Amino acid sequence: MLKGEAEGRLGVPIWAGINTHHHPDHVGGNSVFTSARVFSHARAQTRVRTMNRILRDQVFRTTDALMGNAELSDDIRAWAREERKSMDLLDAEDFVPTHAMGRVGAVERLPIVPDMPVEVRHFGAGHTDTDVVLRFEDDNVLHVGDLVFNGLHPFVDPDGGATVRGWLRSLRECEKLCGAETVVVPGHGPVGDVEIVRGQIGYLESLIEAVRGEIDAGVPVEEAAEKSWPFMDGLGFERIRPRAIAGVYAELEREGGD
Repeated sequence: MLKGEAEGRLGVPIWAGINTHHHPDHVGGNSVFTSARVFSHARAQTRVRTMNRILRDQVFRTTDALMGNAELSDDIRAWAREERKSMDLLDAEDFVPTHAMGRVGAVERLPIVPDMPVEVRHFGAGHTDTDVVLRFEDDNVLHVGDLVFNGLHPFVDPDGGATVRGWLRSLRECEKLCGAETVVVPGHGPVGDVEIVRGQIGYLESLIEAVRGEIDAGVPVEEAAEKSWPFMDGLGFERIRPRAIAGVYAELEREGGD
């Protein structure tokens, strides 16, 4: 459905796309773009190959929810039924990005859309070790993927190569790419401007400071993970707040609490 809508707006078939990182909610649609080139960080190709069960489970949960929602149209529920059936014909390779990119410090230019080249940058490990940032210079748009969770607690995934220290470095590089009028597209939450990048920097800096205090006070990780602080008030994705705290706790412990 999304592919059809996008092609309708463009007026041409989609021939290429970019995964901003390897998490299932960002690569789960790759199987639909069978005739397109799908670019990602090179490491994402390896990671996605190990995620077949996770990807299938996510599609099953999503399509089951759509089929069971009586408020949706018959067309959407029928599409969900067909999508669920199609999963039996897919394997991990159908989700794997086809083209690698993402050298640290490199600026790669890809003609994803005709007459609209996009700059792709990888600043190193942050939210994951496969993050890439997309800059549409002509339109002054910066797509930062899950480096920014706008108005939400961020998902910290040590198994996916996350490092909050690196995350902050990546965000500061993103901030440098922004002007006052730059439109910033986050991985989750509303579209904004440079202030949502700065907001994510502030959250992570505050989280490091708060967790360092817990470590210095000898508070065990299980207890620290259940805490909250004012900078966390009113944010969505509350269920992953403990995970964010625990992830930073583990990273600071590896650094010796420094």
